[in-house]
Amino acid sequence: MRSNPADFSNEYADCKVRIETSIGVVIEGVLVEASRYWFKVRTDRGVVYVNKAHVVTVAPVAGPSGCRGVRGG
Repeated sequence: MRSNPADFSNEYADCKVRIETSIGVVIEGVLVEASRYWFKVRTDRGVVYVNKAHVVTVAPVAGPSGCRGVRGG
């Protein structure tokens, strides 16, 4: 994905996150990749693709299994 100063989609790449959608569905897993319109999240049940138009919040999950990438954790 090209860097865009107004888009923070990759800020939590390789981190365990909690995504809340506009209909109240909560998805927890590792944010694998972000594209212009989608998040790719690896969960305990497999890979889930989340349309960004339906996302209310994205937050890191604290703990030892949080960030695994260069962002620390």
